[in-house]
Amino acid sequence: MVEWTDVERKAVLSLWKKIDIKEIGPLAMRRLLIVCPWTQRHFANFGNLSSATAIMNNEKVAEHGTTVMGGLNRAIENMDNIKEAYRDLSKMHSEKLHVDPDNFRLLSECITLCMAIKFGPNEFTAQMQEAWQKFLMVVTSALGRQYH
Repeated sequence: MVEWTDVERKAVLSLWKKIDIKEIGPLAMRRLLIVCPWTQRHFANFGNLSSATAIMNNEKVAEHGTTVMGGLNRAIENMDNIKEAYRDLSKMHSEKLHVDPDNFRLLSECITLCMAIKFGPNEFTAQMQEAWQKFLMVVTSALGRQYH
């Protein structure tokens, strides 16, 4: 179980309220597929992913990014037991989808970067980033739990 300070919890929750999942999710997913092209193997049914332009214009990529960001709400609602909240999702990604668990970390980095770009240093301060990255590391760990 992760221990959250009051400052961390407040930072994560206040930042979550500002996030437009339909904006950040697609941006992060597009960035992941462009910067880490080996992750594309999990999205063969998404159609054309042959170039950055194709990825940027691919509606299925955008939809999945929104779905992923929406899925973070489960972690927000269960901050004191994220591992249990993501148990079934971890199992699905491990046993059915065979997703490399490092991809969760890569996507978390893309989400953080997109948020830093969106909110800038005045809203996404170093302290805010620290709390947010801790939150995403816990989510990443929970998603990778089934692999261990």
